[in-house]
Amino acid sequence: GPMHFIKLDNYINLFKDVLFWKALKNTLFIGIIAHIPILLGGLVLAYILNSKLVKGQNIFKTIYFMPMVTSSVAISIIFMNLFGYNYGLINYLLSLFGEAPVNWLGGDGSLIKVAVIVMFAWKWIGWNMVIYLAGMQGISNDIYEAAEIDGATKWQILKKVTIPMVMPSITVCTFLTLTNSFKLFDQNLALTNGEPSKMSEM
Repeated sequence: GPMHFIKLDNYINLFKDVLFWKALKNTLFIGIIAHIPILLGGLVLAYILNSKLVKGQNIFKTIYFMPMVTSSVAISIIFMNLFGYNYGLINYLLSLFGEAPVNWLGGDGSLIKVAVIVMFAWKWIGWNMVIYLAGMQGISNDIYEAAEIDGATKWQILKKVTIPMVMPSITVCTFLTLTNSFKLFDQNLALTNGEPSKMSEM
């Protein structure tokens, strides 16, 4: 038929759609909760690798960064095997303690968020670690030596020196990770086998 200008009707219909608001709510929930292990875990890993006690830093950086360059579908398949009901590794470990298997990816869909948060955090924690590590290695050793001469403990150095000086890196990682949480779709689609009922319950 002939084309006609619909103005803002598509946006009006979108804001009237219940699934849109549900999807937005779930996206915000997953993005905010997943940020806790991503930001803190990345910071801890970067601090450990930045210490002189760890040898073979390049090997560890490669291992932790590997999920970022791995296919989203491949990651989803891995987590399907981890959270699977009948043959999942997590349910197998639970069975060793006499616990009943948990239907992570099925049932009423209430536990799918857990699998998605773990998957999202696992993928992004290594990327944040690399950014933090670059920020930490840019701190002059003279600052650490001055703090030690003044009698600062390791915790005080971390709190008063390291974290404030890597704050720009933390800010960048926070915004980029939050932005990418809004683009989280293909992993969810593969993890739930594209079943609308599961996707809507997330």
